[in-house]
Amino acid sequence: MNDYSEKKIWRIVARVDDEIIIKESMRKERAIRSARNAVVQKLCTSVNINYEYGWWKGRARLPRVSFVDLFLGDALLVMKDDDVDIGVHNVPNQFYLVDDVRAIFFSGDSMIAENFDSFGYYHYGEGDSEKFPVLGRKITVPSTITGTKGYEKEEVIAICDAEDLLDCCPNCKGEVPFGTIMVVTENYRLLPTNCCNKMHWYRASDGFGEEWA
Repeated sequence: MNDYSEKKIWRIVARVDDEIIIKESMRKERAIRSARNAVVQKLCTSVNINYEYGWWKGRARLPRVSFVDLFLGDALLVMKDDDVDIGVHNVPNQFYLVDDVRAIFFSGDSMIAENFDSFGYYHYGEGDSEKFPVLGRKITVPSTITGTKGYEKEEVIAICDAEDLLDCCPNCKGEVPFGTIMVVTENYRLLPTNCCNKMHWYRASDGFGEEWA
């Protein structure tokens, strides 16, 4: 009886761009987690963005998990030596858009100032459609401003006109270009200056009034 049970495993099959992904484990949760990670790695590679470790962590990431699960078939308890049957696992052939994947999995770790436009969109490609709104998304706050060892992520709660807040660029001391924005999170402020392509970070307590947040 024990020999029989030891030969059984949980198998899950996924498909991305006609590539079949097979993950197996003695534990169902581990097989699913491994399959999800493999799908995300494949998707990120396909759309040319960096894979983010811990992409599933936090309640705000639930939409990511739901999206990834669209690519997974059923997790089934099978014998180790059983042939893989895609039909039995109900493996979907999920269609996706490059823009959707980039918007969902873009981590924000490598944002550059010149890619922010005056309407609060971040452009990740050359095409006009290759952009997403920053408002409502989580962005990465560097450890140099947080004072912690790692990176923190905060949701953007407002976009403001930087010309109303600053007299000059804090880096080059020149006039703040028309259309420059200030990105607002609960505890931090980000000023991406197009004039010198710098990402200026501030704490909320650095002197900016709460009336514009």
